[in-house]
Amino acid sequence: FDCYYDEYRGVICLVEIINGRLTKGERVTSKATRLTYEVLDIGVLHAEPRSTAALHAGQVGYIITGMKSTREARVGDTFHLQREPEVEALPGFKPAKPMVFSGIYPEVSSEYDALRTALNKLTLNDASIDVQPEVSAALGTGFRCGFLGLLHLDVVMSRIKQEYNLDCVVTPPTVPY
Repeated sequence: FDCYYDEYRGVICLVEIINGRLTKGERVTSKATRLTYEVLDIGVLHAEPRSTAALHAGQVGYIITGMKSTREARVGDTFHLQREPEVEALPGFKPAKPMVFSGIYPEVSSEYDALRTALNKLTLNDASIDVQPEVSAALGTGFRCGFLGLLHLDVVMSRIKQEYNLDCVVTPPTVPY
């Protein structure tokens, strides 16, 4: 039901087991992306994540599948065992639709890759951000980003500055009709 990025272990998905059990080594399929992964580690969350042999129905824990791209992890996704028949996605999750769009460009063009990495990591924890590459004759290579509102845009830009130490040029926000 949620996920975050760890520098050493990659994408970590927080999950709730609805029925059955899940063990290390099993293969799971994402309902949203239809990609299949091997469960490399599984565990429960205490003060620190603790590996376990399995998660059973009703338990909340984490799985590590070796996802390298943050685009593969979708908040609210439903996973099922690869050997199980197709299952319905759990109800109640609808992706947020961005309402405000703005261009984000690195002040120094050599920081484009760092900005891309920062935006990818931010979108892992905030699925409501929409990021598309964009090229401007005046500003160079950057991204066209969609946000839920002006405050959301401001929070994301503050995080880019504070967490990734990147200075960016932000175009005036627009609202599509």
